[in-house]
Amino acid sequence: MSQEFHKWSHNPKPHPFVRWMQSNNLAISKETHMAHHSSPFEAHYCILTGVCNKALDEANLWRRLEAVIYKFNGVEPNCWKEEGGEELKAYSLSLVERSG
Repeated sequence: MSQEFHKWSHNPKPHPFVRWMQSNNLAISKETHMAHHSSPFEAHYCILTGVCNKALDEANLWRRLEAVIYKFNGVEPNCWKEEGGEELKAYSLSLVERSG
């Protein structure tokens, strides 16, 4: 279901019922989701409704997950490769080191 909602957020002319769902925060809207596709590509990862984006971004959930995955497999997320990415990388890794 989440992938279908995500697909709808990329549709330039969604069905009227889908538009209604998006305008009532039951499915992620194009406007909400496009923030994820904008540089520095480091926030707004929720693809079902987008309602949780603010709380998860403020809790640094994505930064922590990126750091854990990097420590596990050595692959850097794309946002670390953007301008300013070295600072974001250092910040993300510091979150994991502080929390154990």
